Amino acid sequence: MNTTTKPELHQPLSNSTSDTCENYHGKEIYQDDIFVEQVKLLYTGSVYRPLLHIIPAFFIYLLAYGYMPVVHTAIWLMILFVINIMRYFDIRRTQHVLEQADNFVLIRNRFARYTFALGTTYGLGAVYFSLYMPDINQLLFLTLLGTLTYPAVISFASDRLTFFSFFLPVLIPISIQHMLWGNLLHLYIGLGALLYIVVIGGYFSWHRNILIDAMCHRIASTDHINKLMHTNEELLELSSTDTLTGIANRRQFDFTLDREWRRMKRSRSDLSLLLVDIDYFDKFNEVYGEQKEAGCLQSVAHAIVECCRRPLDMPVRYGGYQFAVLLPDTNMENSLVVARKIRSAIEALSIENVHSPHEGLLTVSIGVSSSELRRTHTGAELIELAKESVDLSRRNKGNSIITAGPVPA
Repeated sequence: MNTTTKPELHQPLSNSTSDTCENYHGKEIYQDDIFVEQVKLLYTGSVYRPLLHIIPAFFIYLLAYGYMPVVHTAIWLMILFVINIMRYFDIRRTQHVLEQADNFVLIRNRFARYTFALGTTYGLGAVYFSLYMPDINQLLFLTLLGTLTYPAVISFASDRLTFFSFFLPVLIPISIQHMLWGNLLHLYIGLGALLYIVVIGGYFSWHRNILIDAMCHRIASTDHINKLMHTNEELLELSSTDTLTGIANRRQFDFTLDREWRRMKRSRSDLSLLLVDIDYFDKFNEVYGEQKEAGCLQSVAHAIVECCRRPLDMPVRYGGYQFAVLLPDTNMENSLVVARKIRSAIEALSIENVHSPHEGLLTVSIGVSSSELRRTHTGAELIELAKESVDLSRRNKGNSIITAGPVPA
């Protein structure tokens, strides 16, 4: 669900009611949660459902034709038409804003009022039409009303108030009318209608209990799924992030390099790579200790990140005391600009390294390779060229930038 303000009832559904969802699979389902789902279900489905009442209205018109004034039938049909048009616009409007709604009680009550008006129109119409119709037409009319109420068990199953607001006004008035006429046939018809009301009412309660149970299962499952998704996102982030420096790790680098290489081939753009190797760092731990070493690596990583301003640039801890920077849409010349910034930024840290021949300060060797070189036909070759350049820099005492190819003028 969206961020929705729901009624703050916060009462777990009790087993004393038909809504038996307390401690459902280890999760307490609250009344406000289940009520929101009930209201949403009322508005689920086609917005054209109210217009289906055209069909029973047509058959009722045929049953009444020739037995009562046409004007009366037309007025009744017009009232029925207006109510269903209002229901149509209510459903259409509410479906668009349901996820952002903050008063589901008001929405449910509005829906119930429309169904009550609809049921009352059918019920009072049946009472009035029966004054003019012969017995066989009355029986057919009552049968039609019974057939009409049965789909309401499905359409309004999620809410008891809405269902009985429609169901009872349709059948109670005509049932009482038949029993009050005193005729034995009409008495049987009225009693049969009351028995039908009891049976359908019981069927509705049974169907609703099943639906409530399904809602509780959905709510509980949704909560578990959301927790699993959140956990998976955290695990994915951890699996793609270096825990010490907080930047991407080798696993994420391999994945991104493969993706960017394929994109580069499609768009015919450039892709460059920097390998940044800390000079004379293999014995840093022996001199300064683990804590100092960890802080040094974090400082270097931060300096590299600060030099990568574009959203596409990807700084990575490649392994140990080696870092990498993937530069999509970047040629050799522009990648050298980034390399020089990184070298200067790390020099500016003024981190002591007694093994370094460069004034006893921490420095880096940077190897640069680019897809614009003819020798790079794969992402792996791009890496190998950068490694060759880094090795060459280290053999020359480091603190330099070596390109895998001629330096652009």
